[in-house]
Amino acid sequence: FVEDHYNLVDREAETKLWPYLKENNIRFVPYFPLASGLLTGKYRPDDGNKFKQFSADQFSKIMTGLDAVKQIADHHQATVAQTVLAWYI
Repeated sequence: FVEDHYNLVDREAETKLWPYLKENNIRFVPYFPLASGLLTGKYRPDDGNKFKQFSADQFSKIMTGLDAVKQIADHHQATVAQTVLAWYI
């Protein structure tokens, strides 16, 4: 199996790595699936300064996306983190 960086914010592995892995029957395990805590739902729009790797616009888009994930989580009586991890499965 291969363990590599992958989460809802950084999905590059889907196009750059997964075709090779699928062709060679190699399993994939995501590394940093909660993006160093960003995808747990605990951060708010004004926390962008804690994630210097994203521009203000990128961080805003991530927060908007997490609002949608939160609605799904609430519908299933789950946390945002549980919902994000379930998406990987």
